Amino acid sequence: MQLSIFRKVLAGWILVQTAQGVMNSTGSASKKAKSSKSSKRSKPKGLSKIDLMTQNQYLGADLLIISVAAASGDPAVLNNGLIDFFASVSATDFMARVKKLAKIIAHRLPDAVGLQEVFKYTCTGNPCENELVKNAFNDHLELTLQALEDLGCLYEPIVIYEGTSVPFEFTFDGKDNAVANISDRHVILVRNDISATPVDFACPIPSGDGCTYSTSLPTPVGNYIRGFAGVDLTIEDAKYRIIHTHLEAYYPDPTNPLSSAIQALQAQELIKTISASTPLDHSVILIGDINSGTHAEIIEEPFLIVPPYIQFINAGYIDVWPASKGASTKSGFTCCEDEDLLNPDSKLDIRIDMIFSVDAPFKASRAKVLGTKESDKTKTGLWPSDHVTFAAELHFDISGED
Repeated sequence: MQLSIFRKVLAGWILVQTAQGVMNSTGSASKKAKSSKSSKRSKPKGLSKIDLMTQNQYLGADLLIISVAAASGDPAVLNNGLIDFFASVSATDFMARVKKLAKIIAHRLPDAVGLQEVFKYTCTGNPCENELVKNAFNDHLELTLQALEDLGCLYEPIVIYEGTSVPFEFTFDGKDNAVANISDRHVILVRNDISATPVDFACPIPSGDGCTYSTSLPTPVGNYIRGFAGVDLTIEDAKYRIIHTHLEAYYPDPTNPLSSAIQALQAQELIKTISASTPLDHSVILIGDINSGTHAEIIEEPFLIVPPYIQFINAGYIDVWPASKGASTKSGFTCCEDEDLLNPDSKLDIRIDMIFSVDAPFKASRAKVLGTKESDKTKTGLWPSDHVTFAAELHFDISGED
């Protein structure tokens, strides 16, 4: 994103944050809090298990199309950018893809699923019915729940984080305008036979059922906000807290490596929140698309930026993929297919969709990346998403014995 205004705003903001000492995060405080928490627990006897899944559904196009067009300052360029964006969303056909995504969930039947990029596109006006864009405008959450119900699987959206929502106008002929709205959400679905309650984090910036991070990405159409949400589950005698997030991209401004500070600060805020707010009698698990992984590197100059994956590991979180029997010998790549989803062969080459256990599990098993087969594609050759789905089963010792 070659946007000078972005770089100026971000650079000035980073300098302020650096002066306050927030960039150098090692996670040592979180380790101490976690150790103290574990030692005070009193849990019912036995072993518990929970099966979890994280699935980035893909919004269907690259929002950078709109940002670059808006940065031009030319209304005609922005109009064409909006048409290009909605045409791409239409072509990647979520109504077909959602059936494949739902099948992945239905085959596994996890206890809970974290969904990212659960977009809602609305449009009013005659241009909305143009063949080029009309397939774009739908509610991805409604379609997901309906597809699951059609397969005989009943899940409830227990928490919905309401992210960025922006209205736009566009036209094909310069006379007849349409008003469209783009809304980003992420959602925790829980199987309807499980007791579940949304977590109230008492956060400073609430949004929907979750919290917005205090750090967000400045763009020509406003700040792109992201956040986190949580749900408390009871399965048999065991209590769990599932926390779900979708962090900012690694380099949201490809021309500025320091833009990775945004996701780093979001991760730091999340770690502090988890450490301060989790009940002692809950096993805690973090799931989602963290846009960071073992490939991420620490930036040391002009100041220290620690990527989210390294922060979570330093805080003592257990990365479930390498901890799961048999999975550690495989790549576990989860991203990314081409933006149009039509690449014949998979192009997955990084692992950024994660399940972390904040408490050391007794065992991790059945860790799988799903949606990687030719048979997972739609009839027109679309991959279900630009990410694959990741699932794992965690077992915890809740006997209370040391």
